[in-house]
Amino acid sequence: MRGRIDLSNKDLVKSRCKLCVAVLLFIIGLYFSVTWINWDAAVIFHNPTEADINHGTEEVDDATLLTERWKEKRSYMYDVFTENCEANSYDVITNLNIRILGQYVSDSIVFLCESRRMLVNMRIQPDKDGTRLVCNETYGDLWKVEDERYHPLKYSFITEDDIAREDHTTTTYEETCMLYQAEELLKGEWKPQSI
Repeated sequence: MRGRIDLSNKDLVKSRCKLCVAVLLFIIGLYFSVTWINWDAAVIFHNPTEADINHGTEEVDDATLLTERWKEKRSYMYDVFTENCEANSYDVITNLNIRILGQYVSDSIVFLCESRRMLVNMRIQPDKDGTRLVCNETYGDLWKVEDERYHPLKYSFITEDDIAREDHTTTTYEETCMLYQAEELLKGEWKPQSI
């Protein structure tokens, strides 16, 4: 024999309440899984590809830079950058090489491997009165020779614990070439000759 087919009004209300609670818990769980990301599991490095070049970036706004969430995200990105600089012998890595939950990171970030410095919202100030350089630039399997680079190069970025802008000047030709290329990559303007 099967159970009762006809449900009382009281039983029907109980089943609907249980269904509503289950749907509500699912929605709450989905919300928290999206808003509270476990950064260490979500931040993944991707080797440079041609597809990266077309993704422009945006500067991180001041309000975001002061949040604990940004500081946590930044620390996990720093760890991923450091690990991959050592593993792959890179000189410089940008946010174009990081994915969070499979998505490109739009934050403007340059990481200098040798000095282990993360330059957030980097800006350069070229001065054509400097020494003209010919830079051999590579990005993964792509390359180009660029002769419109000038040394020394003034640049600035946001400090780690504040929203203050810190000014610097490059000291080596290599650093100058790397920062010019990184700036063009961040803007989506770097065009390799090997395509």
